[in-house]
Amino acid sequence: MRVRRVSFEYYRNNRFLLLLIGALGLWGCARNSSQSPPLNALSEAISPYLRQHADNPVLWQEWSDKALQQAADENKLLVISIGYASCHWCHVMEEETFMDSTAAAVMNTHFVALKIDREERPDIDQIYTKAAVLLNGSSGWPLNIIALPDGRPLAAVTYLPTDRWIQLLDRASQLYRDNPNALLEQANSIAEGVKKSEPLPLEGQGAEQNADDYLGFYSSLSPAFDPINGGLREEQKFPRVALWQALLEYGAYTQNPSALEAVERNLKAMASGGIYDHVGGGFARYTTDAQWHIPHFEKMLYDNAQLLSLYARAQRYYDEPVYEELIRQTSTFMTTHFRSPQGGYYASFNAVSEDGEGKYYTWTKADLEDLLDEEQQQVFFELYAVTEGGNWKDGENVIYQKHSREEAAISLGISQPRVKELMADAKKLLNKEREKRKAPSIDDKVITGWNAMMLKAFTEVYQSTGEEETMQQALDLAEFISENLQQDSGELSRVFHPDYGNSGQGFLDDYAHWIDALISLYQTSLDKKWLDLALKTSDYVLRNFSQEDSPMFTYSAISKQALYASDVPLYDADTPSPNALMAHNLSLLGTLYERKELLQKSRDMLAAMDFHAPAYATGIASWWQLLGAHSLGLNEVAILGSEAQTKLKSMQKSYLPFTLFLGGDTENLPLLQQKRVAGKTMIYVCRNKTCKLPVELPQQAVSQIRSENSPQLFK
Repeated sequence: MRVRRVSFEYYRNNRFLLLLIGALGLWGCARNSSQSPPLNALSEAISPYLRQHADNPVLWQEWSDKALQQAADENKLLVISIGYASCHWCHVMEEETFMDSTAAAVMNTHFVALKIDREERPDIDQIYTKAAVLLNGSSGWPLNIIALPDGRPLAAVTYLPTDRWIQLLDRASQLYRDNPNALLEQANSIAEGVKKSEPLPLEGQGAEQNADDYLGFYSSLSPAFDPINGGLREEQKFPRVALWQALLEYGAYTQNPSALEAVERNLKAMASGGIYDHVGGGFARYTTDAQWHIPHFEKMLYDNAQLLSLYARAQRYYDEPVYEELIRQTSTFMTTHFRSPQGGYYASFNAVSEDGEGKYYTWTKADLEDLLDEEQQQVFFELYAVTEGGNWKDGENVIYQKHSREEAAISLGISQPRVKELMADAKKLLNKEREKRKAPSIDDKVITGWNAMMLKAFTEVYQSTGEEETMQQALDLAEFISENLQQDSGELSRVFHPDYGNSGQGFLDDYAHWIDALISLYQTSLDKKWLDLALKTSDYVLRNFSQEDSPMFTYSAISKQALYASDVPLYDADTPSPNALMAHNLSLLGTLYERKELLQKSRDMLAAMDFHAPAYATGIASWWQLLGAHSLGLNEVAILGSEAQTKLKSMQKSYLPFTLFLGGDTENLPLLQQKRVAGKTMIYVCRNKTCKLPVELPQQAVSQIRSENSPQLFK
């Protein structure tokens, strides 16, 4: 993400920040023992993360106009503390500092304290994260902001020990009493800096990009790849799914061996590494090392949904059995552990259980020797990096592979099927033992956008496995979202909770992922009601999130923006850029419904992006993917007849980049008109409404698609 860096002159001229920085260097304020006060205003919060702070002695409130008005009426600064349920250091600061009576007394006397769940209010989190990056060069969670009563920030810190936190608060309140006008001036300066920290994307100057721009962009990406460990050249490794999905599509289209090797290296590294839970399935959020070995143990819905989609696509292209096993195991894990009784999917699993961080997932060698028989041990210790002293800490081992299944079989002189069989039995034993442990807590709120990603994942997994149970899971989740989180107007709520119902406004990423999932569900089921709902939701976005001076959408609906600055998210992060995803959605819907204004809106958004800035290349992979669709063109595959669903299912077993499927038994879209042949199910492969001769066999249509993209070759 592009940010404005602040020079030392900025700090030298900022008396308030310098004094605060000085205060943070002081130590010596004694910590009092915590007490058990009455519950604060968070006891009725919907967010489990907020409710975890309900017994703090701090008089926490949720963000609201009422709380801001209280700060103005009482002339108090705000303390805004932002975190989320699976954040380890958020819990540490809560236990150490926000349960401390001295810290609470300072906060309650001199400040109005607001607690924010960043997953409920990403709009607030994004703006204050920008402020933290502007002031400090980086950010993280818990993110603690000191701000004026109207919310304009003055200082930002992450985790602090209690003594330093109290000193920061004391100094801030003193400065506010002594020189409020100087702080007002400073707040104006910071607020202006935040507004400019994410530049408008108009470096493309409205230029129409072409296929050469798409094909040439790979050279901007490739220097960032880790040629040994997979992923990017980072000390900590994150999945960055949007990048690898775009690269897989590029590699499959161009047959660029370097790109395809980079994708496969990354996929195999994650699948064999500690970021993947080899015992129970599912992925952790990231690893703390560059080798993918040691995870930060929280499991997020959005990571697992996106990775299911990625591995499902990769399985269709590489035909790798390990990928199929992974998507089956992870799908089972998600439906077993993340699915709520009402039908939505929970936000996250914490990294910490009552036994400590990661204890639910790790094993001593003695544990494994007690549980596994001699033959199972022999294979397990050959396959996985387990040591007597532990590969993590305190004799504990994270389960990650040191050898492939093939290498283990050769080393032990047994067959690969036997290795697979023994490990399947071993994992059943380990899962049974794990069930006796104290499981990490669950953040049981159901977030619209993340559930939409899970819906998209089910459609991708169905295309790979063809299992009807997976299709039913997709349909059930689509019904849940449409019935519980969307109004007749098209408006979305952000969160559903089983005890409280839905709440909060939906944000751009909720809409973008929901529309994306609905389009994918239509392409998998050929049920047009889902496509019509995608169009209806897109029209709502166009009416409520559009700007007059930019083709990009704001993150919050224009009428519901609550802060001193509005965010316009352009770049991929843990999830794809919602603006890029919306531009892609509009392109597909414009094609399917022949709505030229949607296609033009998508082109205008794309034309505003700059594809000639290598420093930011990894952050615009979603835009790069859209550039490919616009510049190379889409394969429009229309399947008409009573056997449309069966033939579609057969075709989708192949990975076909830049391909849009439509059809059914009726001519209910413009691209389907005059294609129905009585008594037959015909497949039409088209580009820009110009079609090849229709065929009846799915493999014939796949061959037509592949020849259409010549001279590029497909596997």
